[in-house]
Amino acid sequence: MKQKKEIPEVVIPVGYNLDEVMDFDDDDFEEEPILTEEVRLRFE
Repeated sequence: MKQKKEIPEVVIPVGYNLDEVMDFDDDDFEEEPILTEEVRLRFE
């Protein structure tokens, strides 16, 4: 039987917002990402 892949979780600590934790400045990258996948965000 094939096991269901668990979705990775990103935890955002109390007092932070998503923009402070994640690097959304993609000006340094000119290529497409090798892999994209679904993640679950959990705010504390």
